Amino acid sequence: MLPGDENRARLYDHPIRKYSIAVPAGTRMGERGAKKDLFVQSRRGFVVTIQTGDANRALDLGMMAARMESQYLGSGKAWERKLGDREITVSALPAYDGVYEGANTRTRVVIARGALTDFVFVFRASPENFIDLERDFDWMLENFRPAAAEKAPQSVAPKGELSSATPDSTASVEASAALLPPVDGGRVFADGEVGYAIRHPGDWVVAKPSAFTTMFSGPQGSPAYFTTVSVQNVKPPSAIDAGDAVLRVLENLKSQLNRGAKDLTFLAEAEYVHDQGGMALPGRQFVVSYAREDRLYRQWTIIAPRTDGTIAHVWSYAAPDNQFDAFRPIAEWMLGSWRIGRQIDGAPLQ
Repeated sequence: MLPGDENRARLYDHPIRKYSIAVPAGTRMGERGAKKDLFVQSRRGFVVTIQTGDANRALDLGMMAARMESQYLGSGKAWERKLGDREITVSALPAYDGVYEGANTRTRVVIARGALTDFVFVFRASPENFIDLERDFDWMLENFRPAAAEKAPQSVAPKGELSSATPDSTASVEASAALLPPVDGGRVFADGEVGYAIRHPGDWVVAKPSAFTTMFSGPQGSPAYFTTVSVQNVKPPSAIDAGDAVLRVLENLKSQLNRGAKDLTFLAEAEYVHDQGGMALPGRQFVVSYAREDRLYRQWTIIAPRTDGTIAHVWSYAAPDNQFDAFRPIAEWMLGSWRIGRQIDGAPLQ
């Protein structure tokens, strides 16, 4: 066991790969094997391990995840089912992020690729406490710093990576300033007729282009002016249940994009599970890029069902490609606050 004060947050430096990572208070740390794989065990009930190896460029991150799934996912294995996956960045490195569940444990696996090293972060906790404890894991990822050589130019992002574009310097600096702090609590939009509530930055503009569509955007003159988050209610007339509604809306959105979007590229598609205060709402998500007014945009769309009926909610975040990653934390914060068919801050929803 590594020395240190378990009652205080600490900074760990890896002796071989030269990365550093912050470790929460109330944890014990240790290193295992010749590679000095780090494990962190918390008194609160979670375990984090970090394994490293030479970057395997013969496999993209999705293929690496598939290899792990072939070993651990399936009937009678440690992971009985997959809850979803997505593409993220970890300290500017492209990464795969997947969540799996077994009989008594939920596991989140993040695989990040540097120029020299593949990093595998594994977070384990009980399903009932996973979401609350996951905040500590997210904090660790936010405070992970790879060695400078990991960000060398030879680093290649996998196909479909969400953050392959680099923001231009002016937009990046202004956006970073706008995100400190990102939202400071924000304001709440709640409407019983549309059946959801969501937080948004206090200075963002709220508009309703139609009765069942709400759009949030950065104020004019700000770096976030071309950034939007929208929520739309859609009720497919022939859907037989909530799950069928999600699939029908997904196919309809794809058809619309294929017909109308210029230079359209589908970057990723996966399952999505919306945490509804302890209730899981299974849906779908996808990421696309397209050209609009001679400018490249990226859009992340999530389709989530209501708790009953055949209405699907379509949540979308869109931004110019060179600003997508800078403002994504605001979009994720809004998504995390989104509540469907329940109360938020005392606002009743139907």
